[in-house]
Parts: sequence; structure tokens; C-alpha cells
Amino acid sequence: RTCQYLDFVLQELGRPAVSLHSHKAQSQRLSALHRFKSGQVPVLIATDVASRGLDIQTVDLVINYDIPRFPRDYIHRVGRTARATRGGLSICFVTQRDICLLHEIEDDVGNRFSAYECDDKEVTKDITKVFKARRLANMRMADEGH
Repeated sequence: RTCQYLDFVLQELGRPAVSLHSHKAQSQRLSALHRFKSGQVPVLIATDVASRGLDIQTVDLVINYDIPRFPRDYIHRVGRTARATRGGLSICFVTQRDICLLHEIEDDVGNRFSAYECDDKEVTKDITKVFKARRLANMRMADEGH
């Protein structure tokens, strides 16, 4: 549900993206994956269905909108960014409820993550657009029975 919602939000913001989740038909999943891998679409929004078993060679950035519940799942998700000794970046959106889990992940990977503090001025300049996109995405989710 969150995966499809984020896909709709990005569409409303005019950002090309495709989503990959278990509620899509196999043909839709294959099409989304092809569009991402071929570079037609720069953003793939995926559930953990994409964290294992998919051959995606050139992923430079993984954003964890929802932090994984288990440290090993984090490793599988972000492993896409470090193939063949290439570097990559992982960003996790974290709330206060996630702090203990974040520390477990840090312990498991043997690395402390650095915090990124948002610039309030940067956030507020686009907040109206984002709220509108979220509202329209919620309406679309309801219309399509998600």
C-alpha cells in the first residue's frame, strides 16, 4: 500500500517513477523493472520483493521510506548500491519509534549512520505542492481500491 501511494505521490509531483510490489500483476512488475533497468524511469519504488533475487546492476541510491524490521533486511535492500566494489548511498527516514531498530542495524553492519538535518526553508518552499500531491494520491488510492 505504501509503495503504491509513494508512486502516486511522485506522479502527482511530476517525478517519473515506477513501483514494484506484490499487488501488481507479474506482467506489470516485469514492465516496471524493465523501464527502471533500461533507464526510461529513474526511480523504482519497491517493497522487499525487490531486495532479493533481482538482478539490478546500477543502483546508486536506496531510500528506506520505512526502515526494515530486521537488520538483515536492511543489508539486502542496500546491497544493491555496492555491487562490484562500487559505492552507493542509503538514506533511511527514521522516527523516534525507529531509534532502537536503527541501533540494531548499525550494530549489525558495524557502522554508525550520520544524521541529516533538513533546512526548514527548503522544506517549506515545496510543502504546499507535496500536501496537494499527497491529497490527490490518497484520493487515487481510494478510487482504485488500494
